[in-house]
Amino acid sequence: MATIGPVHSASRFSWSKGVGVAEASDLRGTPLFGRLYDDACDLGFRLLNPRTHKVEAFYLSHEDKDASGEDTYGIHFYPVDITLRNQGVRVLIIND
Repeated sequence: MATIGPVHSASRFSWSKGVGVAEASDLRGTPLFGRLYDDACDLGFRLLNPRTHKVEAFYLSHEDKDASGEDTYGIHFYPVDITLRNQGVRVLIIND
């Protein structure tokens, strides 16, 4: 099982207490997310730490929608690595 999702640099996110936030427009040039593995249908992306060059996979957890349920305004992702997840690491992409 190989990870194949798009890669975003962690430097494109604002970080506070393990939570990374970015606006979708800040991530243009690369799909926001896609299939995370070559043999499964999980959706997500890979996050590159520019200092360590380590890449971590994040899966799509849920979306925040408006009252009508038609417009998405936030997409939440959590790390596949359980250790990072237990440390409270997560990512929010805001649909701007």
